[in-house]
Amino acid sequence: MDSDKNVLSRAEYAADALPETLAAPEHAALLVTAMQSVDGTSARTLCTQDDLFARAYVPSTLSGLLRVVDVSLDWGEDET
Repeated sequence: MDSDKNVLSRAEYAADALPETLAAPEHAALLVTAMQSVDGTSARTLCTQDDLFARAYVPSTLSGLLRVVDVSLDWGEDET
């Protein structure tokens, strides 16, 4: 989202296909991450340019327990 709260882009990833880095679009002021569980509940996180990582909880393929995945946030060269 830009500073006027206009959506600049949307992307959706499966839990096992999260990228290592999320790149913010040009002029982005905020990134909103959302996680949805299989029971339909969801959680959202608001990230600003002060944030370097977004955290996700994904099921482990071996144990089925949740594991923490930190996805780095790339705000580009113009970090103001």
